[in-house]
Amino acid sequence: MLDPAKEYSRTEIKNLVGGELQSYLPQKDGVILAGCFNLEYNPDAPKEIQAGKLLKVVKKAKLLSMQQNNAFPVFLKEKKKDRKP
Repeated sequence: MLDPAKEYSRTEIKNLVGGELQSYLPQKDGVILAGCFNLEYNPDAPKEIQAGKLLKVVKKAKLLSMQQNNAFPVFLKEKKKDRKP
């Protein structure tokens, strides 16, 4: 069971729900398994997300819109990761 108060790494999310590691809409066998959104790029997530224009992203957004069961976990990245120089 997912804990809404816990911070999850992308590897943990992949291990919990499956799908691709780096996709913001990880999928498997044509089913979107989760939403992983960066609030810097999608400030209105999870209510509204920006699909962009990349063909593979548009395909995933269309797949999501056609999915019968739209219930899945959503993970929000709230701040930038501090990078060491």
